[in-house]
Amino acid sequence: MINRYKNILLFSAAVILSALVLWYFAARGKNEFTSAWKQQFMHLRADLTIEGVDYRRMTPKGQRWGLRADIVRIYENRNRMDIDHPVITFFINDGGKITVTSDTGCYQRGKGLFSVEKHVIVRFENGERLYADILNYDQAKELIWSDRPVVLKRDDGLVVNARSMKYQTSRGILTLTDQESIIPVSENDFS
Repeated sequence: MINRYKNILLFSAAVILSALVLWYFAARGKNEFTSAWKQQFMHLRADLTIEGVDYRRMTPKGQRWGLRADIVRIYENRNRMDIDHPVITFFINDGGKITVTSDTGCYQRGKGLFSVEKHVIVRFENGERLYADILNYDQAKELIWSDRPVVLKRDDGLVVNARSMKYQTSRGILTLTDQESIIPVSENDFS
């Protein structure tokens, strides 16, 4: 009788050990499948992905801004667009324009808000360039702003470091807050 219990115990141990080994391989296979699925289909997370975008925002006042981008991913349930390598051109009422480039951006369609980040450069028609980490645009207020430090550079060597900035696109007015300027020396300064 003891041998019988011993055999039952050994058989039960073998069944449990086999079940654990099968469970391990099944769990491992599931993780490998999940990883492979994520790698192949991770780009499908957006509701719509568009390559080579060229979009113009028109209003009764005329064209307000235009967007070119490598890729735009649209998320309908979040009313948001993620943008790769955006080039945004803002048209000023006096006929001028400024161009903003960056690595990434997003547009919250319901709110009319743009945010761009990583290597943000604003190019003004007069040759000035503004550099920022993050820049925002409110479509209703026609206002570009950053609450982070920015640097404005001109071709004549003037460099302005500021704590934050605002640019009214409808009027073409730039305001730099808490700015510190590096003014280049000219030959006339030594006469």
